[in-house]
Amino acid sequence: MSGVAFAGVHSDGVTGTNGEFRYDPAGTEVVFSIGGIVLGSLIPGLYSSPLGFVEGAEAITDSDEVLNIARFLQTLDADGNPGSGIEIEPAAQALAVGLSIDFAQSTEEFGEDPGVLDVVETLVGVPLVSAEDAAEHFNATLAAARAGSYGGEFEGDHAGSWRMTTSNDGEVMMIAARDAGGDFVLFGDIAGDGSFLMLGTEAIFRGRIVNGIVAGTWSGVIDYQGTEGSFSGGIEEYGLAFMNAELLAGFAELEGVSILGTYSEDGGAGGGGDASGNFVLSMQEDSHGRVAVRLLVDSYFPSAMYPTAISSTHISFSGVNALGVTFMGTLSTSGEISGTYVPIDVMELGGSFSGSL
Repeated sequence: MSGVAFAGVHSDGVTGTNGEFRYDPAGTEVVFSIGGIVLGSLIPGLYSSPLGFVEGAEAITDSDEVLNIARFLQTLDADGNPGSGIEIEPAAQALAVGLSIDFAQSTEEFGEDPGVLDVVETLVGVPLVSAEDAAEHFNATLAAARAGSYGGEFEGDHAGSWRMTTSNDGEVMMIAARDAGGDFVLFGDIAGDGSFLMLGTEAIFRGRIVNGIVAGTWSGVIDYQGTEGSFSGGIEEYGLAFMNAELLAGFAELEGVSILGTYSEDGGAGGGGDASGNFVLSMQEDSHGRVAVRLLVDSYFPSAMYPTAISSTHISFSGVNALGVTFMGTLSTSGEISGTYVPIDVMELGGSFSGSL
């Protein structure tokens, strides 16, 4: 969200292209506004959203005030498409000087408030975004902001380490490796408040992501019925390494296209390998207008790989999936891909992959 004014104790300005802003030492509040219209204040975290403006609000369904703020901001978006990122133009900031809005009212009252509608007409001259559309976009934005790779430990009747990947549309996959041997493999989705429920054939993990920190409980099913415990950890590779889609004009023809390829093991510390298989790769854009390279190996273990560099002919990317396998490679404008993968355990075999349209 760019173009929103912010003011802290020793810093002020407007949010940048990717919503970034400067703030003072941890624990001090930052106030956000558009002209004279105060949106709210919050203490910044790993990522911040209007949820921080209202105490106790963990999801947009918790607060009409947060939903009203989201409706207003999305309505003011310069190109009318908040899915590509919200941009508040300087002209709107200037026109809003001396104006105010009461966000602390019900969603129904807000949508019919003559004062609100007059301000919107003055600033952008378009209808107010509906509550339903605003909530949908808001939740999609939060899901994209949490995208990345996470890891940590679990304990209880069984103990070990876990790795989890979240996609920019809120899909979650976890591998929990037991110290005694064997893995729990789980899949699920993240809700708007960061909570998730992941189901597997041997266990259920319930938890929540808050500012990059993961915590929750687990319980066994079927053969592990009656076992339970807790887990905790945090972000390892943050999804905000997405590249802005505007930088990818030369790759536009690849958007939404699946690229097929194969992978094979190389000889490693454990000796020569002969395993091989197939993968599908596609470019995936999130609600911030950022792009990831999505890899699906043998229809399993997806990895969202985030661009690390870009030129007029190639994207370089890297990523870690839930199994701890690191993928590194390049994608060309002609749709050719090549790279290598390395397991977290150096005694296991790494390999290479390649493919084309």
